[in-house]
Amino acid sequence: MGLTTATVEKHLRLAREALSVETTAHAVLKAALHNQMYTMENE
Repeated sequence: MGLTTATVEKHLRLAREALSVETTAHAVLKAALHNQMYTMENE
């Protein structure tokens, strides 16, 4: 996708903050439980 590590880390940090959680794993779980995760299907 052409993203730098810093960009990915920034977005993960912002997601953790928005979801009020400490870890990325907890953010994934919370987002999934609240139907806030979207996936892109391969074409």
